[in-house]
Amino acid sequence: MAAVFTPSQRLLLMRRAEHPSDPWSGHISFPGGRVEPGDAGAVDAAIRETHEEVGLQLTADALLGPLDPIAAVGGRPGLVIRPYVFTIEREEPELRLSADEVASVHWLSLRRLLAREGRGEMTWSRNGRDLRLPCVDFDGQRLWGLTLAMVDGLIARIEQSRSGG
Repeated sequence: MAAVFTPSQRLLLMRRAEHPSDPWSGHISFPGGRVEPGDAGAVDAAIRETHEEVGLQLTADALLGPLDPIAAVGGRPGLVIRPYVFTIEREEPELRLSADEVASVHWLSLRRLLAREGRGEMTWSRNGRDLRLPCVDFDGQRLWGLTLAMVDGLIARIEQSRSGG
């Protein structure tokens, strides 16, 4: 997965295309996917998948570093996601969306995330139980689940570095 920031610290998010076999179908996520045999590793997979999904060509030079790995709880047990943070030089990069994988893209400012704008809770039903989960509503979209956990990890690191920790 690739958390991609513009120079003005806007974060690239995408809405996944709808597919019945995809447990995260229609959810807001970072670009990215699984490591394939031709990939040198998870960073290479994040770069490749970002290009395939949204047409954005990242480079290893643009890599700021990894976020903590996160295990998928629901859709695919045993799956561990390894997100990486990248920067790009263009504020308005030209994107080319893969219709099979991406329904839309959205830019969310780091300022809004740090200000906790749109923070709330949502109800999610699973196996006959209603669960209250954290979410962030922004621009008619809802960020929650695995991607929100990755974003929260990123925010925690930023806040820690700003406080000198």
